[in-house]
Amino acid sequence: MEHILDIETKRCRIRQFKESDADELYLILSNPKVMEYIEEPFTLESTKEFLNKNALSYPPRVFALEYKENKKLIGHIIFHKYDKESYEIGFILNQNYWGCGIANEVTKSLIDYAKNKNIHSLIIECDKRQLATQKIAKNNNFKLISCEKLLVYELVL
Repeated sequence: MEHILDIETKRCRIRQFKESDADELYLILSNPKVMEYIEEPFTLESTKEFLNKNALSYPPRVFALEYKENKKLIGHIIFHKYDKESYEIGFILNQNYWGCGIANEVTKSLIDYAKNKNIHSLIIECDKRQLATQKIAKNNNFKLISCEKLLVYELVL
């Protein structure tokens, strides 16, 4: 079963991407600090390709994260099948919204969503230097299951 997310958290809405989100997403994905442990910063062209391949296609692998107060796109949420039983979750946030608990808020809402949909487990992958993501994984009771190239955390629901 494929999932199309439309989730409200206290401060955010997780929704499907629209083509018109490309410019705002580019501002986030082109920031070297945001992309430091992920991959090279995106160009506008690569942002549009990323959207077409991962968000505007079916099933979507990423979803828009909108800040409800100002309706601004502040990042994207990763939510897609990881293997037969589990889904990968993740987040990339505009640097201006770091450190105020949004990633943790979103993670908790994805855990609730997955429990309600009888998903077996959730996976978070991150770089070994990505301390904020590791902290969120641990705070939400994810267990470290692999640390070869990337750290892989799993939460069995």
